[in-house]
Amino acid sequence: MRDNERIGNWQEAYTFAEVGLTHVGRQEPLPVDVEYPGKYGLLFEKAVSGWWLGRKDESKDIFTDLLENYPISESYRKGIESNLKHV
Repeated sequence: MRDNERIGNWQEAYTFAEVGLTHVGRQEPLPVDVEYPGKYGLLFEKAVSGWWLGRKDESKDIFTDLLENYPISESYRKGIESNLKHV
């Protein structure tokens, strides 16, 4: 999903985030590290890719929700704050 974001495949990134969000909490942890920070990582990717797809209001709402309601890492917080300057 993040690879799709990095190369500008916004629809694919958005779709993978949506699918991932429908499965949050349903699976056992993976036996390898895939750099998944938790639900907020999927929400972040959905917001970023959604912005590029013209879903700016939705993106702003997701970013605001992440800042107010999730224990996010500092790197995600900085990314969100940076993105909100452009939304």
